Order: sequence, then C-alpha cells, then structure tokens
Amino acid sequence: MYDELVKRLRSESDFPYNDNRNLLREAADTIEKLSKPKWIKIESRPMDDEERKYYSEHYGYDLDDHEAVIYCCQLPEHGQEVLVCNEYGHIWIDTFDDDPDYGVGFETNGDMDGLIAWMPLPPAPKEES
Repeated sequence: MYDELVKRLRSESDFPYNDNRNLLREAADTIEKLSKPKWIKIESRPMDDEERKYYSEHYGYDLDDHEAVIYCCQLPEHGQEVLVCNEYGHIWIDTFDDDPDYGVGFETNGDMDGLIAWMPLPPAPKEES
C-alpha cells in the first residue's frame, strides 16, 4: 500500500514543470520513513511502594524478594511475534507473553532480562506483477 503511494509521488515529482516537485519528494521520503518498522527500546524503572502494594494486593505477587520493575515503553501485544535484540546484539524472532500470573516476557527467555529492544516483523515481500 505505502510502496505504491511512494512510487506514485516519486513519479509525479519527476515532471520538470511540476511546481510541487520538492513537496512531493518530501512527502514520499516521509511516508517511506514512517512505514518502515523501527526498533523500540525496552525501558523500565523500579516499582515504587504504592505500585508494589497494588500488585501485591490485586495479583498476589510477592514483590519483597526481588526487584520488581514497571516497563515504561511500548510493548508488543500478547502473542505477537516480533524481532528482539539482546545486550550482545543477537537478534531473533520471539513471541511476547503478557501473563497476569507470571508478568511480561518473551517465550524464549521467559522474561525481559538482557533484552534491549524489540521491533514488529516487517511485512512479507510482495511479488511484482
């Protein structure tokens, strides 16, 4: 969908007498840039006392024994397959799990430790017709 729009904008901007050439090129560049998946940095912060109390009371979590964190970034949808990257630069496809009984994490490691970013899978290539 976006590829066709970018292609059309670029072809329209090729006409030498088109007064909007620069605007069309800028629009094509912007659409192209925004339509490509990007890495989303995984960021967290320690839970404060009020959050610890809430999660203990509502979910029965025992948060006294470990450092509990809140993720303050966009996370994938439950069950969504995405690319993940760890602190060593290794990249693989994994499935996000947002389980109220166990917390959030990915199926491969079970948690988020050592992960620095995730990205939606890009769309599959389409054959030219």
